[in-house]
Amino acid sequence: MRTSYFQLKKTFMKQLLLVVSGLAFLIACNSGKPQTNLTFNKEIAPLIHKHCTPCHRPGEAGPFSLITYKDVRKKAKTIARVVEAGVMPPWPVDPEYSHFVGEKVLTDTEKEMIVTWFNAGCLEGNASDLKPAPIYPEGSQLGKPDVVIRMEEPFTIPGDNRDRFMVFKIPYELEKDTFLRMVEYVPGNRKLSHHVNGHIIQYDDKQKKDVFVGPRYVDREVAGTLDSCYRFMKLLNDDETYPLLTPSVFNFLPGVLPQQYPDGIGGYRIKKKGAILMRDLHYGPTPVSETDQPHINLFFSAKPPERPFMETQLGTLGISEIVPPLLIPSRHHHEICY
Repeated sequence: MRTSYFQLKKTFMKQLLLVVSGLAFLIACNSGKPQTNLTFNKEIAPLIHKHCTPCHRPGEAGPFSLITYKDVRKKAKTIARVVEAGVMPPWPVDPEYSHFVGEKVLTDTEKEMIVTWFNAGCLEGNASDLKPAPIYPEGSQLGKPDVVIRMEEPFTIPGDNRDRFMVFKIPYELEKDTFLRMVEYVPGNRKLSHHVNGHIIQYDDKQKKDVFVGPRYVDREVAGTLDSCYRFMKLLNDDETYPLLTPSVFNFLPGVLPQQYPDGIGGYRIKKKGAILMRDLHYGPTPVSETDQPHINLFFSAKPPERPFMETQLGTLGISEIVPPLLIPSRHHHEICY
């Protein structure tokens, strides 16, 4: 009996379907099994260098270095635990909700790779698979600054086991008015520096003759109000009026990188005479006296930003109490239209 073309085609399609289904089943079964031949040099080092090394290297916020295989092998158990728990790398934004440029987030696959590598015995792998670790600029996480403004004298943190909230100023005088594209705060004592909010005070030539006059710091808790701090440090103009304040040009927390925006977006215009105002520089407690001498990196721009931004804060910026207080209950959504 002669077999028709259509019968042959039907038989072939059934067999092909069985083969494809079998392959799909095998792939599905194997996909649930983590890869066990992972090595540091080939798969793990790129993840460590991208997400961990920027902070875990000499002179940065991490308490130990994570650069070489020896570094990572020594801390492998801790790394696997904090990565699996989502504690490291530190990133406060929920990646299931929104994403940002430069975010420090490991994917589920990357987390599984690190944990699997640890459970399999932390294999080092072939030396030829290891790419060179990134080269980081010293004294900056952003590159070479145009100007470095440094605190003139080290500040002594008394060893009395007390938290301190200090207000500092670092006066400066540039060659001319200019534009800034980035500002970076670099602490001198990363062990005790907890956080700081940084602003720029801008002086008009006619309103402030000497920007270097006055004390450089005051203990916020001793001085009382911010107005008292500012007057004690002689931050006001010569006629006792307040100079222009450009708020939040930098902020610091251990592990947080300075803000970087695309070309043409953001930045500031600053006058040649001014002062860096570090408000509420928080030092953690210490039983032994230590010192800190931070510096500020300024990165210039040759032209004004095409899309400048401005921060607006409600209230009195801490100079006086807010009456009545502004209270927004938690779990309430408020839409503000301008």
